[in-house]
Amino acid sequence: MGEDGTRFFLYAAAWHHTRPVSNVMRLLCSLDNLTQRQPTFLQSFLVYRQGEEVSVFRNRCPHAGKAIISSDADIPLSGEQLWRCSAHGALFDPVTGEGLSQVCLNAFLTPVTHQIDEHLQLWIDD
Repeated sequence: MGEDGTRFFLYAAAWHHTRPVSNVMRLLCSLDNLTQRQPTFLQSFLVYRQGEEVSVFRNRCPHAGKAIISSDADIPLSGEQLWRCSAHGALFDPVTGEGLSQVCLNAFLTPVTHQIDEHLQLWIDD
């Protein structure tokens, strides 16, 4: 942890920087609104919760630049564990954002810097 209270961590093969919740970040939701181990689409972000750990990604495919979720029909059904690109069907791991289909191998969804506060509110750096 840095002297100013910032934290650094390695995630999805890239360094991400989190900082205490400030006016730069905005509230996305409460953790209570996220179903455990169910990919969720919120306000144009892809969100996945495992316990109190959360992954947040931009809704853009690294291959085609198209939206992963472009309509309600693209939202994963209960029990589905992967994101499926609406443009070409590529699959992505909801925890790491890693592309799992041939067309997106070695590609990752763009992570969003986020933080969970003491009230279990999820804040994002938009």
